[in-house]
Amino acid sequence: MEVQWIGTATLLIKSGKDVILIDPYNQPYNKFFRRITNKELKGVKAIFITHPHLDHFDRTDRFSKQAGGVPIYVNARGIKTAKIHHWDTKNMYEIIVDDEIEVGNLKVRVHQGLHCNLDPMLLFTFLHRLLIPKNLFRAIKIGIELKLTYKIDTLDIFSFEVTDGEKTVYLMGSANIYQPDPRPDNIDMLIYPFQGLRLSNMFQHSLDIMGYFSTKKILFDHWDNAFPPVTTTMELDKFMPFVEEAYPDTQFIIPCRGEWYKV
Repeated sequence: MEVQWIGTATLLIKSGKDVILIDPYNQPYNKFFRRITNKELKGVKAIFITHPHLDHFDRTDRFSKQAGGVPIYVNARGIKTAKIHHWDTKNMYEIIVDDEIEVGNLKVRVHQGLHCNLDPMLLFTFLHRLLIPKNLFRAIKIGIELKLTYKIDTLDIFSFEVTDGEKTVYLMGSANIYQPDPRPDNIDMLIYPFQGLRLSNMFQHSLDIMGYFSTKKILFDHWDNAFPPVTTTMELDKFMPFVEEAYPDTQFIIPCRGEWYKV
């Protein structure tokens, strides 16, 4: 089994010819942002959504169509949001905690997740994006959409346990954990969304979560230092000394777009 990071929270997970797409997002906010390509969507057999926030649930019906009309697995809140926006929902299927979905060799089990707290500092760092007129227009539009349609309740978020029978990936939807949700006993890779939070306790918060899981391999995703979090790079140089000291036997992966990483 292999994992590829495409940007923001978007990931591909594959086992042989079976590929699933997680949380696709395609709205650019700077010149370095690259949209998800048709080549990257080739072979995708299903789409899974951890939660229907804007940066995880961006015109997912179009991604399904590009991939040949593949199913989209999302919670009830996501389907409601899609209908409000008049998206095509015929390929959307509601999932709940403890569901298990088989996609070829891959099996995806749904776990209860929990969203991290909003860091107010991210709202200030977002201001530099408004210097570009098209970003200002988009920000106003997003502000309306976030207020009216992209709200989620505390438990409207999932984590996914993905296995091919040999290896297991545990993918967190946000940088927080719901307890006492039972975590898998054997996790070969944890996918942790650092999310660029600037809270003073973010480092310790992340270290505590990583200690909750028994795994020797952690791949980061979803880093950014502004709002909404639109990841183009993974700038973790300040965090890595802390995490490497705390967990010296763990392999940490700061992914580059387009590269496959073995679980």
